[in-house]
Amino acid sequence: MESHLFIAKCRNDWSHSDFNLTDSHILLALSGGVDSMVLFDVLNQMKDELNIKVSCAHINHHLREASDLDQNLVEKICLDHKIQLFTLALNPDHKPTGESVEAWGRRKRYTFLQEILRDIDGDWIATAHHGDDQIETMLMHLSQGAGPLGLNGIGKKQGQIIRPFLSFSKKEIYAYAKENHIAFREDETNLDLHHPRNYLRAKVVEPLKTLTPDLVSQFQTSAQLFSKHNETLDFFIQNSISQLDIDCDSDFVILDKKSLGKFPLLAQSMIIRHLAQNNEIMWRKHHWVDLELFLSKDKTGAILNLPNGAQILDNRLQLKIRIKKHIALNAIDISLGEKVDNKSFSVQIKPLETIPVKKHNSNLEFIDAKAIKGKALKIRPWIFGDRFQPLGMMGTQKMSDFLGKRKVDQFEKETQCVMTADDNIIWVCGRQISHKARIKSSTKKAVSLQFNWK
Repeated sequence: MESHLFIAKCRNDWSHSDFNLTDSHILLALSGGVDSMVLFDVLNQMKDELNIKVSCAHINHHLREASDLDQNLVEKICLDHKIQLFTLALNPDHKPTGESVEAWGRRKRYTFLQEILRDIDGDWIATAHHGDDQIETMLMHLSQGAGPLGLNGIGKKQGQIIRPFLSFSKKEIYAYAKENHIAFREDETNLDLHHPRNYLRAKVVEPLKTLTPDLVSQFQTSAQLFSKHNETLDFFIQNSISQLDIDCDSDFVILDKKSLGKFPLLAQSMIIRHLAQNNEIMWRKHHWVDLELFLSKDKTGAILNLPNGAQILDNRLQLKIRIKKHIALNAIDISLGEKVDNKSFSVQIKPLETIPVKKHNSNLEFIDAKAIKGKALKIRPWIFGDRFQPLGMMGTQKMSDFLGKRKVDQFEKETQCVMTADDNIIWVCGRQISHKARIKSSTKKAVSLQFNWK
């Protein structure tokens, strides 16, 4: 395709897209590969026509020896065109255990791009994904058992992320680069057929394109149809959610199992996926199978980890979804008259002028000042084997039994804290004080204990 025809196709395709580039500030993810370098050239050619400003961002993943050469090329072309460039250097040694290199790189890449977009007050993040990427993505999702939800493919617009080349083939992009003498870097790892996507590209997509010349447009049409299908499905799922008995806040969603059970098993899974804020994550076959098995077993106390770090607990007559990841708590030293704040909770110990008659709620307790006088005070998570003397009891009780008898679910148990005085539990925070710390008729001075989760 000749350059003027390529530009004309861009102009026509973009004018019918969900995104509007006119009068916008675009942050281009510039890798140094042929796709992004061609998009760089096209945006610069059309910047006066569209009245756009272009900034660039480059992420050096340091996964290849030649990655510094990619960065050098990007830096040179941005300098030549007087375009602002933001760079990020990653260290693969810092990748969390259990996370794939691809997932780690993608997460770091898009986090960086979003941060830069905010800093420059930009409108769009542009990536150079093209039609061949669409074909490969859809086939990869299909091979991984993602089902209909995975056949949306790559969207031209997702929030502030746009993909202006999604209607173009790799062949068209290479032809433009050759005609306009555009310098670019080839990623030699793309030739490694041990990588599933590379194998799929070389052994499936390329032969298929030979048989079906308009394969890119056919797959793009299919992706758009699947997207509409899934939008419709999502509409009915959200309508179903409105019929359920749900209690939710920023941390938890609690579902009545009986009302959820009126729906088919797949619909139940889709409802949970939505409520667990997993809609932006591609679920594989095993995710659906694991969740359906979890729902079918109906085993009280069972916990299932969901892809985005959320968890679901079978809690007798309810299902409890924990949206936020549990933050491990450490022991905290505290003194009389002090207030301690951390990411999880706040706690305050205050001396009182008078002896209170009664407490007002479970987060506020009153104890005899003698119970803590001269003692080392700590707030810490309870541990298995802990014992204390609940208010009104003659002897001690295991913490596990105390929480179990009060039907405290597993999620709450994991975050339950206690206050200790010289290592003896005087308060199960937010639940009950120790009998030894109670206010008695002989009490001369009292102390208030205030505990609040955030």
